[in-house]
Amino acid sequence: MVKRLFYYWRIYRKLTSQHIKSRMSFRADFLISVLGMLALNVSGFLSLLVLFNTIPSLGGWDYYEMLFLYGFFGLAIAPVAILFDKFWSLWSDVIWGNFINCCFKPLNTMFYYLSDTVDLKSLGSLAVSVAVFVYALPHLRVSWTALKVVCLVLMYLGSVFSFIGIRTAVSATAFWMGRNVSVMNFFSLKVEQFVRYPLTIFGKPFQIVFVFVIPYAFVAYMPVNHLLHSPDVSPEWFLTPLVGAAVFGIGCLVWSLGVRRYNGTGT
Repeated sequence: MVKRLFYYWRIYRKLTSQHIKSRMSFRADFLISVLGMLALNVSGFLSLLVLFNTIPSLGGWDYYEMLFLYGFFGLAIAPVAILFDKFWSLWSDVIWGNFINCCFKPLNTMFYYLSDTVDLKSLGSLAVSVAVFVYALPHLRVSWTALKVVCLVLMYLGSVFSFIGIRTAVSATAFWMGRNVSVMNFFSLKVEQFVRYPLTIFGKPFQIVFVFVIPYAFVAYMPVNHLLHSPDVSPEWFLTPLVGAAVFGIGCLVWSLGVRRYNGTGT
């Protein structure tokens, strides 16, 4: 198992290094794209500042708690934004039959499909998320014991895998729908915007959907709520890692079913 992981790592390192070299050959384009993403995320931070100049709290969350939630969410989606960006072009590769190349390699199809692309412009988003997260930390009323730090890391990993699983399942709809841009846009540009806010500000139907149907609540709200508002570590703190593993498994299953359905000619 370990030997196979190193084998995949060597392949991934070679493929991504070639992609990074090709992108860095156009440095002006790279810098403009990074600065653009940086400005976009800073605007989100400024919108929170404007909002809390008007109201003292949002759903019982104060300004620094909202910043912590915002930063945690940005850190949770960063691996997907940087490493899984090629999901956005899956529909065209399925329609035009280009995805068939992945089916002839002695490698996992999802790994091979994603391994030759790294979205470097999302590094700007990552930088803002790290800055906001670090800035909010000392202003929180949380006693950071060693156990809580371990729980933070575990819940962060659970959040990342939850988001990867959801994004994988959503993008894999291309194997059935073909052009699924509207579905991708709906989730990434509409639904995911709700994840940046406390779940309690939404009605019960939304809460049920985000917890039990499309578990976006476990990407940011659930782990951050436990960290900020639960004085002691309890078994429910470990729900996020478990949900993350389950959602990631479901996402991989949906992908596998889609690949089995794929006939190489597109629809």
